[in-house]
Amino acid sequence: MELARKLAKEMDAHKTASVSRIYVPNEYTIYLSRQDRAKLEGYERSLEQELSGYLLEHARRRGYALLTRPAVGFETDDRLRLGEFGIQTRLVKPPAHEGEAPSQGEEG
Repeated sequence: MELARKLAKEMDAHKTASVSRIYVPNEYTIYLSRQDRAKLEGYERSLEQELSGYLLEHARRRGYALLTRPAVGFETDDRLRLGEFGIQTRLVKPPAHEGEAPSQGEEG
C-alpha cells in the first residue's frame, strides 16, 4: 500500500497543465533493493497491474488526462538497502499505429 500512495504522490507532483487538461506521467519505474525485488518473485507482474489500476483510478478521481494506461515496472538498484525504494516517472507519447500518417513536424 505504501508503494501505491507514493506512486499517486509522484503523479500529483509531476502533472503538466495544457490549455484545457492536466496531463500526468504514464510510465512509472520503481527501483528496489535486490532483497526487496527477490521478495516479489512470482507475483511481480500481478503487482504491476494492480498498481497500474490504482494509478488509473487516481487519475480519474482527480480529473487528470493520461496519454495511455499507466505502466508500472520494477528495476533493481544495488545502491538501495532493504526497505528503500525510488520512483522515476515519465510522460511517454503512445506509439503511432501502423499505417497512420506522422504528425505534423515529424518525419516518417
